Parts: sequence; C-alpha cells; structure tokens
Amino acid sequence: MTVTLVVIQVVAVLALIAVVPQRAAAWANGDDWGNGFGTHDWVLVEADRLARAAGCGWLDLKAALPHTDDPDTRLRDFYHHVYDVWGGRYGDAPTHIEKLYRRTVRQLRAGKRRAASISFALLSHYYSDICNPLHTDQTRLEERIHSNYEDAVERRTDRRGDNRRWIRPGRVRVRSSAAAAARGAAKWAHRSYTMLVREYARHGYSARVNSITRRCLDRAVNDLADLLLTVQKAR
Repeated sequence: MTVTLVVIQVVAVLALIAVVPQRAAAWANGDDWGNGFGTHDWVLVEADRLARAAGCGWLDLKAALPHTDDPDTRLRDFYHHVYDVWGGRYGDAPTHIEKLYRRTVRQLRAGKRRAASISFALLSHYYSDICNPLHTDQTRLEERIHSNYEDAVERRTDRRGDNRRWIRPGRVRVRSSAAAAARGAAKWAHRSYTMLVREYARHGYSARVNSITRRCLDRAVNDLADLLLTVQKAR
C-alpha cells in the first residue's frame, strides 16, 4: 500500500468522524468495530439472565450478540437512538423501539426465532441508549465529555459478569407498550443529565458518576428483561 493511499484513507476516516454529531455516540460496542464484547452486549446478556430466571428463554443470545452494535456500525443510524424533547427536538427512539418490538413479535410468531433475536438485539441497542442521560439532551459541555464517558463505562462492562452487582433484579413483568416504556425510561434518565455532565467534566469517572451509571444500566437491563417477557406473552 502506498503512502499516498494510506494518507487518503486516514483523511477519509477523520472526515467521517467529523460529520457524525456527538449526540450520535452511544454506549460502546467493544473492540473490532463492534464485534468484540462491549456495553451493549453486557446489557443484553444481563437482561437475558433476568428474563431466563423468570421463565422467559426464547432469545437466541448467540445469534443476537453480534448485532447489538449494528445501529452504529452497519446501519450508521445516528438519529433513532436519541430522545431529546427537553433541550430541543431530536430523535424518535420510542417510536423506533415500538417498530422493532412489533417486528420481533411477528417473527417469533412465525417461528423465526433467530430473526426475532436479531431484531431484539437492535431494539436493545436503542433502548439502552436512551437509558443513558447523554442521549436525552445536548449541550456544548456534554459534547466535550460524551465519548470519554462512554469509553469509561465500557472499561467497566467489557466482559461477561463485569460489575454484575450493579444490577438489582426486579420483578420481571409484562409492559403495555414498548414505546411507553421507552418514553418513561428517557424521562427518568434525563433527570440525571445535568449532574452527570457537570460531574464528569469536573471530576471524571467519580463515585457520583459511577452511581448514576449503575442506576442507568440497571434500568436498561430490567426494562429489557420486561420486554423479553412481553414479546413472549404476545407471540
């Protein structure tokens, strides 16, 4: 490969990074451009663990895990995993989550367990993202710390079983609507937005940031376990 070609490729990558808005960044996807084990995989593994303990074992986790990163790495979707109705008007995560929920149910009803598992993997990406306060608003200060914060979280969730104590299992229950659950999760997460941004900007991954992170990931895991059960009951 010539030096000129290398330079062209590097410039192209930098240009792509430059045009992706900071609010598009998400919980990390692991090494190897998403094919490693990252936060999105961690969330789905933990949600499936809770669902199985409640008698809900339809998800093909082996089929699902390679696709938890797809919204970022394959679909290049930087709109649907945000729900900001507070700082402006951007993203429609609850609507998109409902669409993926309904697709999952249809596929499972048709006996397409693998396809349904992949669809739920996509759903889990969008849902866990809006449990991240940084996906519910936008400020200049947040843009400065967004990626660094999510990288710090990944270092704590890049292997199965990492920090499992963060999860406080609740009663796995059927939800009336995936969209309503998502809106509720985003509204709840947004309450921590200002504190998370200011605290991380001043002190990095402090004890207070860790506490917020634990609560957010716990919410994502428990809500997704509920939706796994909801899919099973709806098929």
